[in-house]
Amino acid sequence: MTKDIHFDQLAERFERKIYGSKKGDLRLQLLWDDLLTALPALQAGKKLRVLDAGGGLGQMSARLATLGHEVMLAEPAAPMLEKAQQQFAEAGLDAACVQCVQASIQELPQVLPPQPFDVVVCHAVLEWLVDPLATLAQLLPWIAPQGYLSLAFYNRESIVWKNLLKGNVDRARAADKAGEAGSLTPISPQSAPLVLAWLAQQGMEVVQVTGVRCLHDYLFPGVKIEADTLLALEQELGRQEPYKWLGRYIHVIARKNRRFSVVGHRRGIHALDCLLFKFFSFTLGLTHGLVVAGLEALVAVGASIAECLLLHHSKRRNGGLAAIQHHIAPRVAVGIFFARSFLN
Repeated sequence: MTKDIHFDQLAERFERKIYGSKKGDLRLQLLWDDLLTALPALQAGKKLRVLDAGGGLGQMSARLATLGHEVMLAEPAAPMLEKAQQQFAEAGLDAACVQCVQASIQELPQVLPPQPFDVVVCHAVLEWLVDPLATLAQLLPWIAPQGYLSLAFYNRESIVWKNLLKGNVDRARAADKAGEAGSLTPISPQSAPLVLAWLAQQGMEVVQVTGVRCLHDYLFPGVKIEADTLLALEQELGRQEPYKWLGRYIHVIARKNRRFSVVGHRRGIHALDCLLFKFFSFTLGLTHGLVVAGLEALVAVGASIAECLLLHHSKRRNGGLAAIQHHIAPRVAVGIFFARSFLN
């Protein structure tokens, strides 16, 4: 795949299959609940400037504008943007509430003057990009100092787990987790520990991490759970270790920190990764499939350790070591669990 996926040709199908489905409604509600929980300022009565990058049909933009915020919706696909504008008109939201521009993240400097936003929303965008983190790096400058990023992305580990449950062992072991061309399966699912470590390296302080649809997407065919009960379970599991790391999506809310620096930790983290990889290679054996499995587990564990060390460095508090133990232990367990799953 050599091009980012925009939904010019898939807008109708995407609206019907994703946004018009129960799982789409559930995702939207869980993301909204996360935002209101992590960012009380959204309901404090003060108008904030919000950029919704790759905002699709504009559901999140509409909710934020209804709270009285000044919203800018940027969407590269013309059919999606037209549907969003129709929705805004039906909701009585005019251009003073929501402005719309047809642009990808990379094109924003061409259509908008440099300006800071208090909140930047980027939901379900990274997984459709050829180079997700490089593109995300172009979005970070639009966040005001001490402003917030709401980032939701398709979870690579959920693909592994879902395929194992279905008995698709080869698919679970495959290094390439991208969907087929023309499908609604993302081309670039992301690994949560790696994204979290990358955000820390960019000076972003993670405020909250939740899993989205940790239960719904794994229910056996024919199993039905009453809607209110399912929502309550999803809200609970999405905030609990280790379940949240198996969410179909991972939702990260992070604050931009101007003073944070991570240069001092990079060499140590690299050396630690090398040491752990040698250990996994020895333990799992030297066959290609097993080494790949070990490497995937290692990357998840090593990146989590890096994230926690960076967290400790940035906060400089006595409770930092306890925070490291709290975060590393369950993630190491998940990494080992996946490695064993590949072996069985």
